[in-house]
Amino acid sequence: MICPYCKEEINDGAIKCKHCKTNFALSQNVTKAGGSATYQKNANVAPIWASITGLVLGIIAFLASLNDSFDEDELIGLFMIAILAIIFSAISFANKHGGRGMAIAGLLTGIVSFILALGSI
Repeated sequence: MICPYCKEEINDGAIKCKHCKTNFALSQNVTKAGGSATYQKNANVAPIWASITGLVLGIIAFLASLNDSFDEDELIGLFMIAILAIIFSAISFANKHGGRGMAIAGLLTGIVSFILALGSI
């Protein structure tokens, strides 16, 4: 059988590719046809990179917005970080990525930080 990801030869019925370390147990719709296998990624296993990024940026923006006074450059940076937190959290919702709770937290902290930055103008 050939690994569909790295195209290396692996044992028939392998659960994990020994070359690229892809875990086929997370895949569904495994079918054998003529000695090769076709794999389709599981729709329930989605990347959470956008959720994590939105949450981290939201926390950074929120903590930065707790400062009492800003100069013009700091305020622009705070707006940018808050907007990026909102954007990454929205990407997570739109693409139905995992980590929905982190996306909600990132969205809320991004919005609160944006409002606090507006209050500092």
